[in-house]
Amino acid sequence: MRCLFLINPWAGAGLGKKIAAQIEAVSLWPGMHTQVVFTDPARLQHQVRLLSSGLDLLVVAGGDGTISLAAQALSHTSAPPTLVPLPIGTGNDIARALGWWDLWKQGGLEAFVAGMKLGKVKNLDLWALNEEYSFMAYAGLGADAWIVREVYQLRKRSDMLTKGELWNRFLYLVKGIDFGLSCLTKGNGTCARVLIEAKDGNTHSLQLRYSGCMICANIAYYSGGGRLHPLVKFDDGLLEVYYLPTFRHFLSFILKLRLGKCKDPDFRATSVKIQPLEPVTGQLDGEWIGPLSPKRHLEIKQLRSMPVLIAPKGPLRAQKVKTEKELSYLNIEASSSAS
Repeated sequence: MRCLFLINPWAGAGLGKKIAAQIEAVSLWPGMHTQVVFTDPARLQHQVRLLSSGLDLLVVAGGDGTISLAAQALSHTSAPPTLVPLPIGTGNDIARALGWWDLWKQGGLEAFVAGMKLGKVKNLDLWALNEEYSFMAYAGLGADAWIVREVYQLRKRSDMLTKGELWNRFLYLVKGIDFGLSCLTKGNGTCARVLIEAKDGNTHSLQLRYSGCMICANIAYYSGGGRLHPLVKFDDGLLEVYYLPTFRHFLSFILKLRLGKCKDPDFRATSVKIQPLEPVTGQLDGEWIGPLSPKRHLEIKQLRSMPVLIAPKGPLRAQKVKTEKELSYLNIEASSSAS
């Protein structure tokens, strides 16, 4: 078997570089051949397309945006390798949905490696916004995307790359306050019309306002660990749509997530059509995608299913990994405890 670790060296305040050194020092298990490559943000999708041929596992170490871009590159291949997220970003919602975040917090790289051998392959829905973009976790239009854009502009500065997760979360908080204050003077006119094709076959019409937000979720987590509806499934061909008409509704939504009291989704949709009346800010998997032009009709629909590795449940004993012999011992221990 062949496994590629594609690592964002700047993620986790430089943690990616340390992880790469640890991985290169060991073999995962007998018969598994590994390769470690650092991501180049300007060439990430080209790297994935170039290196994914013949792979069995593609481990992407970074945040939701890095993992999502890798999935988008794989979406055009007939037999993509199984995708595994290694959570060293800020939000890590995709890794949370697949169980890897809990495992990583439990025992770091050692538990993660043991889990790779015990994990199970499932399919995850990959969604497209027109033919240009795709996402695995969620799409957002309006307030949340505006905040993502502002943080994105700040983090482009080289001195922001190694500040770490807490600093990034602080930036989101500050820019959220900025947006709330701007709503006091900006007004609340309509910036887009939305048509939602629901699971029951009905079509619902909405108006997206400047201070509001619409979130289309494919997984059960949002905004760095906020728990959405417990029945959200990532393999059912449906999006859970949350319509938040004003910033006050958006703020209440985020607070409820943190308290574990999120409301049911407003719609369960098979597709979402958007007609911007003015340039609308959008984000996919926590990454700003630029203003969406009012000259275009936009549609969110399922693109395909992607194979992903689901982390095993239950505790895995973590050992310090230094040699192949020690790693083999760890895998034996993990298998015994799981059974």
